[in-house]
Amino acid sequence: MPGSPLERAIERGMKAGANLADELRELGEIKIRTRSDAQAICRALALFPLTRADKAASGFRSPLHALTALFQDVDSREAFDVLRAEGTTQLVRIADAMLAKPAAEEAGDLLFVLKVLAMYHTREGAERILRAARTPVKPDDWMWHVIFSAFAEDHPERDGVFRSFLESLPEGFIAVALLDAANEAAIEGKLKQHPFDSPAGKQRLREWLTDAGMLRQWKGGELQKAEVICVAELSPRLKHPQKLVALASATLGGEEGWAVLDGPRSAWYPKADMPEGSYETTVLEMHVGRQLLGFTGQPDRRKFLVREQPKREPKRIVAAYEKLLAEAKTGPERRRKELLADYGSPLGRHFAAYVEARSTVTGVPKAQSVVQVYEDLLSAVNADREVLGDVSGSLSRPRRGPSRQVRLAAEHTTQLDSFCCGFM
Repeated sequence: MPGSPLERAIERGMKAGANLADELRELGEIKIRTRSDAQAICRALALFPLTRADKAASGFRSPLHALTALFQDVDSREAFDVLRAEGTTQLVRIADAMLAKPAAEEAGDLLFVLKVLAMYHTREGAERILRAARTPVKPDDWMWHVIFSAFAEDHPERDGVFRSFLESLPEGFIAVALLDAANEAAIEGKLKQHPFDSPAGKQRLREWLTDAGMLRQWKGGELQKAEVICVAELSPRLKHPQKLVALASATLGGEEGWAVLDGPRSAWYPKADMPEGSYETTVLEMHVGRQLLGFTGQPDRRKFLVREQPKREPKRIVAAYEKLLAEAKTGPERRRKELLADYGSPLGRHFAAYVEARSTVTGVPKAQSVVQVYEDLLSAVNADREVLGDVSGSLSRPRRGPSRQVRLAAEHTTQLDSFCCGFM
């Protein structure tokens, strides 16, 4: 069988009953460098669309996806020119056929074809992207972010594509992806006209950014005193169907809690189901995590709650804290920085409990204990000037900690003034 390894693999993989993706995988890393390899890809694409029988035999990754992915592995100008001139012509023809007869099982392949067309900067490719966005094809799919990202840079059709949406914005996540791309281009000073710079665009932004707009996603029982308190923008890498997810505090059926606004995945989380003192954003993080992991239904969280934490013995508190102090002085550099410079350092979070326990165990007044503890902390910092620099640089950041004890300590020694701020 003549030809390069890639040509032979494509020929074998395109036979009836064969699996092209497996044939290409056997080659390992593929780099398209020659005109003949690029032409072999184009010849194979000319056989599409395939019959239903050929599709059924293709396995998990379709032949179209496998061939189109090769456009991303070009390693020479010669091969690129062939794929741009001949290969994209085939991709455009295939996209037209798929758009003319939309099939849900082919939508993912179509978006992948559009992604590659966006990468190759052709007018014909841009026109098919516009058509797919208006259809729309999988309007909540994360791939739209990848497609429009190509237009955020130096795509020759960028201005025309963005202008085409001025009067009619796309739906779902396609609009969010478009907004991201336009914003990126605007930040770089490469945008002539923003696609949202129209009455319809501004209204869409108001719907996204106001409580009323966000709360329209809620289809459950009537929420009382609803107020959006957080909006999160999820990374496209998570492949979550919706990029903007919001958290609203509210009352439902007389019970306080939070509504996570996530399109059809929106859910209610009663306050009584969460541990006392939980951050509100924890609810949003938990919801997104459950969605990404594919969890369904709502478990009975209340039966797992521990309402009263057992009180720790003062001696155990003192032993644990002093162990941390020892690590802050003699532990590895990374550990010293965690304890002396990080925002959530346990030395700051458990300071008040330690002072209380230390006073109980030793009988030393609290004010004196505060001074002694800060002297220990200063000693740990002075033992490593690099860590001291990190702490000094963090003094302007807000810290949690024993502000009352700090004031008491400051009455005894002015040396503590600047350091105390690092634990407030």
